[in-house]
Amino acid sequence: MASKDKKGIEQWLDQQTELGQDAKTLRKLWEATSSYKEDYQPDVTNGFQKFKARIENEGQKNAGKVVRLNPGLRLMKIAAAAVLLLASVYVFRLVVSEGATTETLAAEAGAQKALMLSDGTSVTLNETSMLTFPKDFTKKERRVELTGEAFFEVAEDASKPFVVETGVAEVQVLGTSFNVRAYANEDVMEVYVKTGKVAVKLKGSNKQVILNKGDKMVFEKSQGKVVSFQEKTDNSMAWKSGTLIFKEKTFREIFTEIKRQYGIEISVKDEQLLKCRYTLTIEKDQVEADLNSIKISCPVQFTKTSPTSIAVSGTCCE
Repeated sequence: MASKDKKGIEQWLDQQTELGQDAKTLRKLWEATSSYKEDYQPDVTNGFQKFKARIENEGQKNAGKVVRLNPGLRLMKIAAAAVLLLASVYVFRLVVSEGATTETLAAEAGAQKALMLSDGTSVTLNETSMLTFPKDFTKKERRVELTGEAFFEVAEDASKPFVVETGVAEVQVLGTSFNVRAYANEDVMEVYVKTGKVAVKLKGSNKQVILNKGDKMVFEKSQGKVVSFQEKTDNSMAWKSGTLIFKEKTFREIFTEIKRQYGIEISVKDEQLLKCRYTLTIEKDQVEADLNSIKISCPVQFTKTSPTSIAVSGTCCE
């Protein structure tokens, strides 16, 4: 009998002063439950019917005898308490068991966190993300739940698929490394495969997308639209690597990705600039300096107005 279980039940029994000696009976019932397996589910209905039959037999035996109050009522009271106790024991054990085997790791704003799961899988959480996972993988699959963004390097185990569950999809693998971005406040959910192969199944449909090394899938929640393609750069990993690489991309695309990956808002005075294309590399710790390197070929000026915002003037193409 677990000490936490015993303490909780003992406290409950102590409060049932009206049961008197019958409390001993309930204690024996509780102690008897400890011999059953953890996944045992008592047949309360069948047990109650058997108990009721015993009450009727007891009443026939006591016909003509003087008894204290109504024996059936007394036994019914004990039966009701016993049923309540058994149900409470089952729920109590279930809650304690689930709570003891599930853990949660959260990364606050501006921070990243890493951990090693019990199977050897490495996980890195991006900021404002949360991962819920079992302390030990004891089932036929290794299932975790993600809110936000994380990079997984999954330990290979062909007998136990690794499943990442998000609000809109499930990503299943056997052994690979991949990135999942699934923030609740964003309209898109993304999966990028760095190595190996994964299967993405959208919830509420039979649609499944297979992704190989270098593939990226983008799911637009509001439109229910899925697009998959080969990503020639590792920009999906920029939050982890700290490097964004752009090849002949419009400034609209460049500025949008900088905001998504680094959280820096870039405002323009002349929107014509957003249509211009450029090739450059942006490092997370020197965004303003890297952007200003564009001045070598274009009459533009980038000015940092706050830790998370940059203003740009000028344009780069006609």
